[in-house]
Amino acid sequence: MTVFGESYLYAFDYLLGPGGGPRSLEYPSVLDRNGYIQLAATEVGCSFGMELFSDWADSRPLPPELQQVASITDEAVRSFAPRLIILTTDLAKSKGIGFPAEPAIRDILRCYERHLPYQRTATLPEILSAGWRRLRAMGGLGHEAHAEEYETLNELVLKSIEISEFLNLAV
Repeated sequence: MTVFGESYLYAFDYLLGPGGGPRSLEYPSVLDRNGYIQLAATEVGCSFGMELFSDWADSRPLPPELQQVASITDEAVRSFAPRLIILTTDLAKSKGIGFPAEPAIRDILRCYERHLPYQRTATLPEILSAGWRRLRAMGGLGHEAHAEEYETLNELVLKSIEISEFLNLAV
């Protein structure tokens, strides 16, 4: 979360939403995972619309013979997750890993809205967060009528990454 900011939330929602799949013994239920992600986002100061996870369905229950094992591991995760979030956030900060800057994300988004790549240096999380915001403003990937617009956005994101990398190397 610290490394990729809100783009992590949007990718998680895109790849795993809206939940409702079978419960894995190796992970908490989908709704519990969403809760931990929201807790981590709050810890690092990542703002996002609460509607992001509002339409999710929980994982389907495990077979009865596995439910007791899952309840034990769920309780262990529930008791340790808040501390783990704090520890990893502190570790990232101690290593100089920062959170994406909101002003940069807004500047990049304005470029994408004008169909222009961002032509200054930015972090990968800032570029990706702006791309996800633009995609969500367009209604997400569900609108086939916007296929050309999606392709343009993909190219803008990639070109923005290339420009930023080039400018960082030129310094």
